[in-house]
Amino acid sequence: MIPIFAGPDVRSYLAAEKSGRLRLPRLCPACGGRLWGHGCYERGADETGPGGYQRIPVRRRRCSRCGRTVSFLPSFLRPYQSLVSAVRQRLYEGRRRGCRGGRWPSQ
Repeated sequence: MIPIFAGPDVRSYLAAEKSGRLRLPRLCPACGGRLWGHGCYERGADETGPGGYQRIPVRRRRCSRCGRTVSFLPSFLRPYQSLVSAVRQRLYEGRRRGCRGGRWPSQ
C-alpha cells in the first residue's frame, strides 16, 4: 500500500477520482518496473460528520516485471481502519483533555 495525497478529506478525494486528477506513481516500489492499471476496490471511510460513512474507490496497479499489485490508499486513511485521520485527531485531543466516552469532543 502506498499513501497518496488527493485532498484532506473524502469529498476532495472523490472529486479528484471522478475528474481523473489522481496522480499515481508509474514505477513499482519493489523492482522499478512499469505499473499498469489493475482496477480498484471499495473501502469504507468514516468521517462521522455530515457525510458520515462512505464507500470510496481505492486504485490498484500491477507491475509488469515482478507481478506485484500495489494499492494507492488516500493519505487521510490508515490501513485496515475506516476512521479518517481528522476524526482520529479529534478523538485523541478529547482523550487528552479528559473526555471519556458518551460525549463527542468539541472542535
